[in-house]
Amino acid sequence: MQFAVRTLAPDMSISNLVVDAADALDARRQVEARGLFVSAVEPARAATFAGFGRKGGARLSLVLFSQELLALLNAGLGIVEGLEALLEKEASPGARGVLERLLGGLREGKRFSSALAAQPELFPPLYVGIVRAAEGTSDLPRALSRYIDYQQRIDTVRGKIVSASIYPVILLLVGGGVSAFLIGYVVPKFAEVYHGAGRSLPWMSQLLLDWGQFASSHGTGILLTALLLLAGAVAGVRHLLATGGVARMLARLPGIGERARIYELSRLYLTLGMLTEGGITIVSAIDTVQPMV
Repeated sequence: MQFAVRTLAPDMSISNLVVDAADALDARRQVEARGLFVSAVEPARAATFAGFGRKGGARLSLVLFSQELLALLNAGLGIVEGLEALLEKEASPGARGVLERLLGGLREGKRFSSALAAQPELFPPLYVGIVRAAEGTSDLPRALSRYIDYQQRIDTVRGKIVSASIYPVILLLVGGGVSAFLIGYVVPKFAEVYHGAGRSLPWMSQLLLDWGQFASSHGTGILLTALLLLAGAVAGVRHLLATGGVARMLARLPGIGERARIYELSRLYLTLGMLTEGGITIVSAIDTVQPMV
């Protein structure tokens, strides 16, 4: 959650800051740590931030965060110094809030994995589990490297699937749009031309012309019905995406279902392999990946 904080600097200048914090007390603590006096704290009304984000905003790029932190650790910095370096170069208020909460947890004596777990909307259990296992072996750079490699493989496969789906989706949208235009506008116009001509037409053509006459007489009702159906379809797709119904539907399609099952199994085995390689027991690894299947 973001808070608007009114501050007073040592030089008596007044400024307004937007701070990403768990609560008002956390926001006050973050600002006071910068050497500023807090005069007022209230929730920000239109709180958005770039780079790091929660639901409704830009999503956190765990790969980029891990790559930057890995580079600093390999350069000889500790975890606190690395996060401080990331905080120093970060300009986004939201990203600074995330890093400040991580640093605050570490300075309170928490483990890095516990500081990450305190922000579950940003750091998933898989990431927290990898870091927790690395803490037992004191090999955080290797754990981050494994996660980066794992996520890049998943992103590569996902990118190929999306790229392969773009052309069929465009064809469906364009074809559906053209068909709707012909049936909803062109056919009714031709129906008016052929109406009363007295010609004997094939039954399919007659059926099409009857539809044209009906659409011409009830255009407003048909348009409203089409809009309602479209809204219902969008709501249904969103519900299926939220509940995982799309994956179940794809699994039942011939040809696609088998490939989707192979992809999910490959992702499962790759994730389990990465976790067990990092020192996590097989039971804990299965519990971690259970939400993924």
